[in-house]
Amino acid sequence: EADSYPATIAGDRSYTLTTKAGFIQCDEAGWQGELLSRQSDLELDGEYGGCSATALKYPTLAFANSCRNTLHVDSGGPPRVAQLGISCEEGVDTIEFKTYLNKELKTLLCTTKVRPQQGLERVALEGLGTGPERTVSVETEAHGVEYEQSGKGCAKETRTDGSIVSEATLQGTDQSEQQIGLFVGEGG
Repeated sequence: EADSYPATIAGDRSYTLTTKAGFIQCDEAGWQGELLSRQSDLELDGEYGGCSATALKYPTLAFANSCRNTLHVDSGGPPRVAQLGISCEEGVDTIEFKTYLNKELKTLLCTTKVRPQQGLERVALEGLGTGPERTVSVETEAHGVEYEQSGKGCAKETRTDGSIVSEATLQGTDQSEQQIGLFVGEGG
């Protein structure tokens, strides 16, 4: 919820996707969306930058395509929790990560595609601060993520043993780009 509507919400976040082949970490990730009214479902555009794969830090490019992250806030609490989802406008779209051997991006090692899916748990939500400086902390540790991998450096397969770990602090702004308070549920 927000102090006023419509509200633009945005925040930087850490993002790590773990698969059978290893992990992809994006250090320059973010979320952005809009609240038009009080609602329990929130769609957020994901941004993925500064990505690398495995401890060797292979350069990785990320493409959200038409996909958005969704948060479905469960009633009840505290603590307040939500379920993470991935929805895409086109039935064939995915969030796609392309991992390369070197920074010249000439040798593609592995392509990882995170498919549309809903109901991934667990997302913890916490209101922080007071007044117009109120923000919402979003900590995600979702397991059972479905993904597909293929390429020279990974086996071609579809699996459901992935995980997404992410932390973000969301801030709200009104139409004049002034910060407004965000909160979870009745007063936060």
